Amino acid sequence: MLPLTWEEQTTGLLADLLPDADLLDPTPEQDTAWAQEWDQWLLSLFPQYFRDQRTGQFIPFASFHRDFWAWVWALEKGVRPPPFIAIWSRDAGKSTNAEMACVAVGARRVRRYVLYISSSQEQADDHVQNVGSLLESGPVALRYPVLASRKIGKYGSSLGWRRNRLRTAAGLTVDALGLDTASRGVKIDEDRPGLIIFDDIDDDRDSAGAVEKKIRALTRRILPAGSLDLAVLGVQNLVHIDSIFARLADGRADFLINRIMSGPFPALRNLTYEQSEGKTRLTQGEPTWEGLNLERCQEIVSDIGFAAFMAEHQHEKQYLHGRMFADVWHESIHVIEPFPIPQGWKGGWYVDRGFDWGSSAPFATLWFAEANGETITLPGSEARSWPKGTLFVIAEDYGWNGKPNEGLRLTNVAMAQRVLAKEKAMNMSGQIKPGPADDMIYDVIDGKSIATEMAGVGVRWERATKGPGSRVTGWKMIYDRLVAGTKTPMENPGLFIFSTCPQLIRTLPGLPRDPKDPDDVDSASEDHLADTLRYRLLYQRKTAKLVSIVGN
Repeated sequence: MLPLTWEEQTTGLLADLLPDADLLDPTPEQDTAWAQEWDQWLLSLFPQYFRDQRTGQFIPFASFHRDFWAWVWALEKGVRPPPFIAIWSRDAGKSTNAEMACVAVGARRVRRYVLYISSSQEQADDHVQNVGSLLESGPVALRYPVLASRKIGKYGSSLGWRRNRLRTAAGLTVDALGLDTASRGVKIDEDRPGLIIFDDIDDDRDSAGAVEKKIRALTRRILPAGSLDLAVLGVQNLVHIDSIFARLADGRADFLINRIMSGPFPALRNLTYEQSEGKTRLTQGEPTWEGLNLERCQEIVSDIGFAAFMAEHQHEKQYLHGRMFADVWHESIHVIEPFPIPQGWKGGWYVDRGFDWGSSAPFATLWFAEANGETITLPGSEARSWPKGTLFVIAEDYGWNGKPNEGLRLTNVAMAQRVLAKEKAMNMSGQIKPGPADDMIYDVIDGKSIATEMAGVGVRWERATKGPGSRVTGWKMIYDRLVAGTKTPMENPGLFIFSTCPQLIRTLPGLPRDPKDPDDVDSASEDHLADTLRYRLLYQRKTAKLVSIVGN
């Protein structure tokens, strides 16, 4: 059975539910007489959205749909409700319901100005255009002809019915705003937004800095622009573990404090599955909404892949995008001020360097000092010790042009000369042991390799440990070292970075997970310095001779 056409809807369902044609844009009291409940209102105006596209059968509302519409239906003029934050599975109707809510508040005359916000202006514009299509649909036009009509100026032209703005003859305004273009203060004439909708404000590519920038826009520019009876509605599925909605869900967000949380709701509860030969078969699961039953979810898995399904539809943390080290990085702990490295053969620390080659992409050199477990005296007479093997990144040389993932295109000899110049400036010339470098520098082309060219000017390396599983193992070692550094007292070797290494401090905390393998870092990210650090932690040096160095 195919979905009903508009003609069928108007001659059948609407004939039973709509009032006399002479009742135009009824008052809330009159509207109540027609449609006492939100579900009656929705099914009369937008029946096509609640039918199975294949069978034409009505799909019952989920419990979270009912909670959503109970909140919308309870909105009153002059009353500020608690914010409603909906975190539902992808394909559960988040945006569609939010767009229909814009029509509902206009029809019920409880809000005059709606601000619809998305991550980008283009996304927000698309949502507002959808609202416009709903307003001009046949059932709405028949029931609410003034609401469905465009506001007309004094010269007869349409006012404000643009891609990013809808203004109706009934006085409803819906504006689109992208967080990428948000400006300070939002206002139309004397009105302020009475309903602010956040829809898809998170992006799975958001860096830590991008998330913080969005939060500042929301809390310092957008929310303060709302009316005294401001209603806030947020709809989103989780896209990464450090997103705005993830923070709202787990309590890290210090705004919208009195929020009502609807979710996170997965598509399937108590999911079980079988995997064989690269294919996944969902075996059991209780749908939270009948529109996303086990059969439908299996189709989705076949279309987008298991990992994407587990992230977008199940909100499984290990499959979400986000920063690899988000939950363990603490700059106040892991970044320390430089101190003189202990000298001498007895009581000295092991000092070496590591290297990740790059030309069009940045190259990355790091210098390391490894603690021997003995107590040392820091400047200011402070005595301090760290577990043996604790690693300090004491210097860096990052070969980039100031733009992420763009290198300097230097010759191999020039890179080696920068190493020597850095060590001379550190007063360590001739005292640094060769450490691990990307093994591709040993590839021989036309009778020579990068390693031999660099050795020709006195810079030698050891071959880094690379092989199946080495990337994941290396990231876990960094993770564990960062965790160890937060413990008091420290029981296991930690990892610390001198404050004189700004590029490693900048790039390491923001490394995103690989969307296809959440245990790995996205190799398209700015991971060059982190790769060098990973090589060093994986590296098993043949000897551990201590070196004598002079200061740092």
